Formats: sequence, structure tokens, C-alpha cells
Amino acid sequence: MNYQKKISLLLSFTLVFGGCNNQQNPIDAVIQNYPNHHYISHANTYQNGSIETVYEDSTNAAYFLDYETMQLVPLCNKPNCTHKGSECLAHQCVSNSIMPVVYQDDLYWFHTTSQIVDAEDGQSTDYVFHTTLYRAALSDGEVEAFAEISGLSMKDAIEMVISDGMLYVIGCDQAFQDENGTWTEVSNCGDQYLYAIDLDTAEVKNYGLINDAPTAYYNWTTAGGGMYFEVRLQGIYQNKLYMSYRYVDDRTELTDYFDSIDYDDPNWSWTSAETEINWHRVNKCLNLETGKMENSDLPCAILIENDHYIYMENGKYFVLCENGESLQSPGMEWDDFVGITFQGGKLWKGSQGICFDPEKNADIPFAEQYQGKKLIVLDYVQGKYIIRYVNDDGETIFEAVAEEELLAH
Repeated sequence: MNYQKKISLLLSFTLVFGGCNNQQNPIDAVIQNYPNHHYISHANTYQNGSIETVYEDSTNAAYFLDYETMQLVPLCNKPNCTHKGSECLAHQCVSNSIMPVVYQDDLYWFHTTSQIVDAEDGQSTDYVFHTTLYRAALSDGEVEAFAEISGLSMKDAIEMVISDGMLYVIGCDQAFQDENGTWTEVSNCGDQYLYAIDLDTAEVKNYGLINDAPTAYYNWTTAGGGMYFEVRLQGIYQNKLYMSYRYVDDRTELTDYFDSIDYDDPNWSWTSAETEINWHRVNKCLNLETGKMENSDLPCAILIENDHYIYMENGKYFVLCENGESLQSPGMEWDDFVGITFQGGKLWKGSQGICFDPEKNADIPFAEQYQGKKLIVLDYVQGKYIIRYVNDDGETIFEAVAEEELLAH
């Protein structure tokens, strides 16, 4: 391996947190955008690097992983900055959101505030969100409020898509009031709306409510998690922006199920909830040519990346080819570690140590040294795969690896 960088980090969900490398220099790497950039929760990649979120001493900070040097460079223009305070751009851009995105050398991120509205009798009547899209120039770090969106939260916007200068994101009215009058915020649920923001003009367009199932709104505390009622923004395939969500006929199906399970049972996992609950799945798309919302007959995508549409049926992964043929990976199966990517013309699943090659219509196992690492293939650049994994010592390892080193032959 030509490049390797070790940093003491912890892996939480699909983002990287942990020890900072204490670099004191301002950003000196040029971030080159793809023409159509799709940000998903485990891979915020660019032509020559990716953005990672690092956590140290209860403080987040965003870094750029430069593929040429395999070094993490803070998204900050201030010399001798510790990247811990609100005055630091690297911290500010992730203090209220999951991760920023880059477009034409500017950094963008969402910040959501909330307020309880009380009536004259002191009883709260509404819970109001307000979201600001901030923009900062990477050259000088100057921050401006770029666009305003009232009434919705984008605090946990996990997926964002940038295409032809438009940023697509889903906002949520995600608070509910308990019987005792107290309010609770939940993530990615309630009424959800698709927004498009023009990154050249700051024009904001609301495409309307996208989860219109009558049972799409569930209680986070009793339903076990927002992953079961959120709309997922999957990406662009054949000039259509795809979104998918799932719901049940009666919300008590969820509460009854989660009340009945034993979370300590080694035979139970979130995979069980995938198959044992009677989910209805809805696949919608925004036709980027007509600007109209459409229902799609395609199976709901779980990944759209590098012009490939990936979906799952009965726990198996399928790649949809341009000619409409679906190819199934023989050995790749759903598990609790969801991190899959499509890079270098192949579908990768590090938790199972295999990749699926559609051209050969066959699985290829990882080389022995990469088996069991639950690695994520972030990108494919100049004939090498950029991978990330956590070793036995809790260190996150970034490597640029040639295919002949990564795969068994």
C-alpha cells in the first residue's frame, strides 16, 4: 500500500468520531467536485478526497481526506486553530448537522432551531422549526446565511444530492406532543417534504409532502427508531431523483412488535425487523426533465451510486443494468452493517468480505488480510480503491489500495 494514515477514532453509526490529528494548518487542499455529487451517510466523496467528521473532547470538526497524501486537513482557514470552538469553520459546519457538502469551493450546511409556541393560557399549541442553509467560502472562511426555510427541520438530513447546481434535501416536521403536554423532537419522520435549493441563486422550491401514507407518523420511543418511517433520498438514476419509504397499515403493528421482543436475545437483530414486520414500500421519483413527482414501478433502491441502481429483495442484493436486466449477488446478504458502495464498477460489502462484479456476474472475495475488517470502499481514484476501517485498537485506517491487493485472485 502506498498510503496509510492512522487516527485514533471511534466508529459511530456510519460517521467517524474520535481523536483529532491536531493539525494546525489552514486548509490547503483543493476540493474538486464531481459534476453530479451524491452525498450519502457513509461517503461524502469528491474527485480527490472525501469529507470526514472527527470528534475530540466532545467537539465535532469536519476534515478533508486528501487522497494524494492520505492526510486529514481541517476545513478551516485559520492558522493555529484548535478546531473546537464556534469560531472555527470546521466545527461550526457540523455543530448542528451531520456533515457539510461542497459546491464550487463553497461549503454548505444546515442549522435548525426550534421554538415552542404558547397560547395565552400557558398551554403550548405548536412546536415550530426554522432552518438556515449556511455557506462559507473555503478560501477565506467567511460565513453567510444563504437560504431560509421556515417550519421544517433539516437537523438530521442524512442524504443530500447536488445535481446541476441544485441541492435536493428532505425536511421534516418532526415533533409530537405527549398526552401530558410535553413536546419531543424525533428524527426524519412526521410530515416530510422534498426541497430543491439553487446554489447559484439561493431560490428555494418545495415539491410538497412526499410521505402521504396515513400511518407514516409513529412514536419514536415506542416504535424503536426513525429508520422505520423515514423517507430516504436515494440519488439520481436515468435523470430521476429517487425517494423511498415504508409504512404499515396499523401503527400498532410496530408498537406490538417492539414491545414483544427481547433486545438482549442474541437471535434478534434489526435484520429481523426487516423481515418480520409487514412493511408496505413506496418508491417515488422526481423527474428532473419535467419537474413532476412520479410513482415508480422499480423496486425501492437502497443505493444509487455511479449510475448504478442497487436494490434488495428477500435479503439479497441486486444490480439493475442499463438494459433492464437485474443481476443478483450470489453471496451478498442483508445484515446489520449496511455500509455498501458501488465503486470501480463493483458492489462492495465489507462486513461480508466480498464484492459483486456485474460484468462477471460473480462475487469476488476480499484478500485474506482484509477479511473481517468491515471496511467501507469510499472511492475509486487513479486505479486505486480508497478504503476505511477500524482496526482492533480502535484506530480508523485510511488506505489507497490497488485491486490486486484488495481482492483475492
